[in-house]
Amino acid sequence: MSRFSDMLKTVILFSLSGLNFSAIWKIPWKLNGWAITAALLSGIAFFLLLRKAQNRLGWNLLILIAVLGGFFALAPNLVFGFTPRYREWVKHDTYYLGSFYASFSLLFFVGAAVLSIQRLIRHQLTSVATSSVLALAFAASVYANHLDAERFFRTHRINRQSLSIVEMAFAKGMAEKLPKKSILVAPSLMRMPKLTPGTYDYWSYYMTQALGYPLQVVSTPNEKSQLPAAQRKRLPSFGLEKKLLGLSVSYSHRYLAGFAALGELNGGVWQKEPNQLNVEKAFLWFNGKNASLHVGATLADGRSMSFSVAPVLESQNSGPFDLANLVLRE
Repeated sequence: MSRFSDMLKTVILFSLSGLNFSAIWKIPWKLNGWAITAALLSGIAFFLLLRKAQNRLGWNLLILIAVLGGFFALAPNLVFGFTPRYREWVKHDTYYLGSFYASFSLLFFVGAAVLSIQRLIRHQLTSVATSSVLALAFAASVYANHLDAERFFRTHRINRQSLSIVEMAFAKGMAEKLPKKSILVAPSLMRMPKLTPGTYDYWSYYMTQALGYPLQVVSTPNEKSQLPAAQRKRLPSFGLEKKLLGLSVSYSHRYLAGFAALGELNGGVWQKEPNQLNVEKAFLWFNGKNASLHVGATLADGRSMSFSVAPVLESQNSGPFDLANLVLRE
């Protein structure tokens, strides 16, 4: 019985997460012009449609729409309920592959339920009041989902900017600074928010393709490639005896600009401070239109320093400074 309830819970939660009902409770509310416009237009349209359609559909048709909508919302997730992995998965994250497809059918179920509520109310004033409340709830949901989508996709847009910065750095000569038989330590690329590019060793393949020779990318020098043994042979073997290079890629949503900074690391320093990207000097490639910006860094002794931005810049400071703490500032 317990197994059946877990199966049912998995199917239902995966299906319900398609419409993101919880967005309205989780979003940090703030004023947003586009969200306000979308909420107003959607709320007014929803109210007018509700008033017009409340008596047009008979009970038999509403029940049929609700049943079919409910069934096809559950259908994409039925197979996941039979798998122990996903019965465990749903305890941590209720959104999965079937959730997206379930959302379309779930809309029909919700629509039929809302129209049924309206049809049950016969009193004119009460009916108008109910339509207004439902329209307000719909508008609030649109507002919340707009903010949630903006927050979610901002992260991915910034991730895309990181890729653009790497492409820009290659176009401006970074390949010449990446010798063969070296290992590139790039925490900012291997730990991108909402992505796990290290899962399939994406950046090792990217660099290998861009350079024309194998180059392994890791998040720390103590990390081994996550590839299967047969694929790992295609990349350089790992070892601290090889040349270690540190790469920091940063994009500022505030300044709409970013940079890539590359420098040679000291393997001995890494063994003592594995979370630092300390280098003696660095090459920086800047990508942005604002020439008044500076690249700031933290020196190993705690002091701060600043570079004026330029398309390509080689630092002349005595260092060492921390690539991981490079930031853009005015």
